Amino acid sequence: ADFFRHLLDEVTSRFSLSRDNVFMAGMSNGGDLCYQLAYTEPDLFRAYGSVAGLTFEWLYDSRQLTIPVPFMEIHGNADKTSMWQGDHLNKGGWGAYIPVPLAVEAVAVNNRCKTMTVDSVASLRDPARVITRTVYGNAPSGCDVIVYEIDGGKHSWADKDLPTSKILWEFFSRYLKK
Repeated sequence: ADFFRHLLDEVTSRFSLSRDNVFMAGMSNGGDLCYQLAYTEPDLFRAYGSVAGLTFEWLYDSRQLTIPVPFMEIHGNADKTSMWQGDHLNKGGWGAYIPVPLAVEAVAVNNRCKTMTVDSVASLRDPARVITRTVYGNAPSGCDVIVYEIDGGKHSWADKDLPTSKILWEFFSRYLKK
């Protein structure tokens, strides 16, 4: 976390950027890092966006989420690298991790979200492919949690099914500090 804090201080001061409007997005290990920072340094970034990321069991067992954080996860349920259903036995060799729905719900509970809405989003490549969007909202802090589950989606940025970068930016832009 110190590395990111120093990096953010350096970049924002060198280029005269707002330190208030810094967001974290990452895929795979970068998505894992989003969860880790949400648990360990939640105020470091204004919002987090994970693509194919996961929450390790050691983190889930040893740390508590402490403050509300806006969080988004985009994940294929056929991902064989960062498996949707988790990997409690560490068969993949990355370390044991919890199921994606549990990881997302932990953030929603921490944020004290009071509502959950579920709808479908059309896939860019295959209109028959089901993409389920679940929004945990109505949190007192205003920090929503959103998960896109791509049915049959593999370990990827998911840009063949969704405009992933655009979705992340639209989510982040809701939390811009004026």
